Amino acid sequence: MGRRRRKAKGSAQRENAAVPEDSAPGPRTGRGETPGPVPPDCASQWSAGLLSGGILFLFVFALGLTHIRDADTWWHLKTGQLILSEGLPRADPFSYVSFSRPWVSFEWLSQLLFYGLYALGGAWALTGFKSLLLASAFLLLWRVNRDRPIWSAALLAAAALGCRLQFVERPFVFDYLFAAALYAGLWEIRFDAPPARLLWAVPLGTAVWANLHGGAAALAPLMLAASAAAERLKDSRVPLRRWGIAAGLAAAALAVNPHGPAIVRHLWDTLNFPGKELIFEWHPPTGEYRGIYGFFLAAAAAALYPVARRRPFAAVWLLLTAAAS
Repeated sequence: MGRRRRKAKGSAQRENAAVPEDSAPGPRTGRGETPGPVPPDCASQWSAGLLSGGILFLFVFALGLTHIRDADTWWHLKTGQLILSEGLPRADPFSYVSFSRPWVSFEWLSQLLFYGLYALGGAWALTGFKSLLLASAFLLLWRVNRDRPIWSAALLAAAALGCRLQFVERPFVFDYLFAAALYAGLWEIRFDAPPARLLWAVPLGTAVWANLHGGAAALAPLMLAASAAAERLKDSRVPLRRWGIAAGLAAAALAVNPHGPAIVRHLWDTLNFPGKELIFEWHPPTGEYRGIYGFFLAAAAAALYPVARRRPFAAVWLLLTAAAS
């Protein structure tokens, strides 16, 4: 009886020794070892985020796939052709009443890009490029609220529907991308400890923006300074000197273009032009208050206080973009 017990015990010990320690069930952590299984809730959240972000991107991209319907697109293409063949125009070659008068072609880089795309692939190449810019801009905004990916995608899809009539082949489509990139970048950083790249990334982006759509790039230093000031009201540790340097460099970057500071003067002249109300873009949105524009304006007003308590700079963006619209 005792001999059988000792034999069974020895057999069990040999079986245990034959099983490697790594084959034990459960997650393994340590160098060279694979992590345990992803929790179901994390996996489902990741899947929902990937799916909703992808659907939003494709939805906005599809909204932009329209025929060229804005008449201004054609003179932008003609200007791009003129730049490619003769260089940057300094006098107006198109207008009847302003022929040969000094002209600040503040959208020259957009016009050159548009014409190059049109020459290579026709209208659909230009339209596809425009759709890519727009979809990328909305995806950047979606990432800001990626903790609630489905809600974020749904609201941005509604916003895209509301402004789809402005999804045209004109230089201001770059404004969507650059403004979204600036906002998403500010959302990710700490205002009390701004990264060193702030001093070169924002001025560099502003310089590129200024050559694509001129005075619209003035939004970069304006938004940067206003955002830092709003955050300073909440947190005294926000270094206004560093933020002021970044905003100043971004403002100086506006002059990095073939026309120099003249694009800033052109922006001022446009804002004070007595007949600008006759231009479609400058019409006040009085007829849109009952539509989706009015809905988002009311939602922005309702969200202003809670947003200001959590992220003051985001409240500044709400105020300034609503005023600009």
